[in-house]
Amino acid sequence: MIEKQISSNTVGTPAGSGKNCNSGTAAQNILKTHAAPAIAVATKRATPLIKPAHDAEVRRWLNASLFTRMCQTACRMFLCLIYRVYFRFSVSGLEHVPAKGPLIIVSNHTSHLDFGALIVALKKLKNTIHPVSARDYFFNTPFRCWASHVLLNALPFDRQSYFGESITFVLGVIRHGHSVIYFPEGSRTSGVIRSFKHGIGLLAVESGVPVLPAYISGTCRSLPKGRVLPLPHRVHVRFGAPVVVRQPEPDESPSEFVRRVTVDVQHAVEVLSNQPPTPSRGSP
Repeated sequence: MIEKQISSNTVGTPAGSGKNCNSGTAAQNILKTHAAPAIAVATKRATPLIKPAHDAEVRRWLNASLFTRMCQTACRMFLCLIYRVYFRFSVSGLEHVPAKGPLIIVSNHTSHLDFGALIVALKKLKNTIHPVSARDYFFNTPFRCWASHVLLNALPFDRQSYFGESITFVLGVIRHGHSVIYFPEGSRTSGVIRSFKHGIGLLAVESGVPVLPAYISGTCRSLPKGRVLPLPHRVHVRFGAPVVVRQPEPDESPSEFVRRVTVDVQHAVEVLSNQPPTPSRGSP
């Protein structure tokens, strides 16, 4: 199974922890290809690479109570206010965000503020956007579990022992029409984009939904790893055209196909990192 081949390299770790989780090497060893400037659905293989998650488990995390939805709405309003006033938040590239359907939002990751920046930038998605968060960091205590899920609408991802099961869980969320925020670098960095881990390629290939690249600037200066209180530094989010997942080559193995898609996604984020901030009209 492809998930066993990939998970042996500790790939696809989501955001949230300051621990280094085995940097990948795909971007260094595979020729980069440009992301297409339009949305396309991934070409699916006849046989899925991984099995779907149990529907009951996915529904258990997605079926929020009225109280939970109210808490999430209040949290979004609070985040919008804080980011707009304290961080002078701006966003560009909103014309690239698809109007309908689930998304995989992929970005660089330098700070815990990255969660809120993407939630504020994509506030129109409301309760259907979920940060994929490290279970061992954001769900390791009852309070953190409550705050992460009830306030931020986050979902747990076990990056240590059950990577395959976590990937199938995220796929189940996407197939229910919800969008996910996924940080493929594996952990917070000092500002230089690290090689993306192959879990994002597996998600893109298997889900068949647009992968929306984003680049976040300013959060590393405001709240870098090791700092407790954020500084009032300007934060900007830049979106790019969704990445097209093309059909695998005739002689391309499943693992090679996943690695190639991973590199395509990383290249799309790196291109955004070299563009100057140009806030869109109507940005928060």
